[in-house]
Amino acid sequence: RASADQCKIQHPFLLKNRERFLPFLWIGNKIMSAITIFQNVCKGVEDCGICIFVCPQKLYEPSGQMNERGFVTPQVIDESKCVRCLTCMVSCPDMAIVVEKKKSKKKEA
Repeated sequence: RASADQCKIQHPFLLKNRERFLPFLWIGNKIMSAITIFQNVCKGVEDCGICIFVCPQKLYEPSGQMNERGFVTPQVIDESKCVRCLTCMVSCPDMAIVVEKKKSKKKEA
């Protein structure tokens, strides 16, 4: 698990509250993340695009597809490279992005 000094937190809210978010932050991509983009809530990459600019791993790109409101939404390039810094989720003005721990599949005996 990463210490508060090791975490590369960029968002002011996360910097102020980093001890609270520390259980969610990991170095070296040891935890798999599930990124959900609510396409119909998103204002798109042309009118907003904050997620593209704030992601330290550069995981977002324009999808080339329009949502119901006529905006071209972002898509995740490679979810496995997500370090769960939560910057995209906190920065999104529409709350259209959710980053969470990917559920592990357990075998039933």
